[in-house]
Amino acid sequence: MKRLMFGMLVAVTASCGGGGGGGSTAKFIGTWSFTSGTSTLTCAGTPYTSQMTGTVTVQEGTTSDLVINQESCVLHYSVTGSTAMLVPGQSCVQVFDTDSVTVAYSADNVQTSDGVTATEAGSGTATLVINGQTLTCTYSSTATLTKVGK
Repeated sequence: MKRLMFGMLVAVTASCGGGGGGGSTAKFIGTWSFTSGTSTLTCAGTPYTSQMTGTVTVQEGTTSDLVINQESCVLHYSVTGSTAMLVPGQSCVQVFDTDSVTVAYSADNVQTSDGVTATEAGSGTATLVINGQTLTCTYSSTATLTKVGK
């Protein structure tokens, strides 16, 4: 289950233009490390929580202000002020052998005022297919990240 959640692709995103969000994206660009945070799938009333770990690389977008490509999934963000907001209508699919998880995001916001630390909060719906059985769950995440490289 932890691998299926793979941090659910939430994290920091970055760029220096392209999407027209109008915010300053320079402070988002770089490599970020999770210092704390959890992602939670709640399925049939039961929460499954995992720690968010590892790093995320944020890059300049071409069709949006920011983009993150992690675990073969690309998510796009627009920036207003110190907040990067997930562009609406995005989802990601991860396949593990014969199992899969599809996350349809309803929101994901990343905030950094200093370009050194950031907070993230996201939500959505996750559809899991495990051993041929389909399960629909809610998804949420919160995290704190620290920039570790440019």
